[in-house]
Amino acid sequence: MMTQVAVGENDRRSATKPARARSMPLLLRFSEAEYELGCCRRTLYNMIASGTLEHVVVGERMSRITSRSVRRAAARRRKPAPIANLKNSGATK
Repeated sequence: MMTQVAVGENDRRSATKPARARSMPLLLRFSEAEYELGCCRRTLYNMIASGTLEHVVVGERMSRITSRSVRRAAARRRKPAPIANLKNSGATK
């Protein structure tokens, strides 16, 4: 006995697997981007104006920020931990 599958059903499942594997959606709301970057809305606007963040207009009154640009901006904002200066720390050998 053969099982019939609707045309395109397998294609749809395989197309959604990469989307499920990602931890973030492709486009983020401004509030979500604020949370991810730990900044205010004004800073987001400044980052969009400078080209740091990619801004996508979705509708007449709706826009989103790409998650890829948010991840890149977060990586740039991350600062390495300072290296302890052992000479002035009072530590002895």
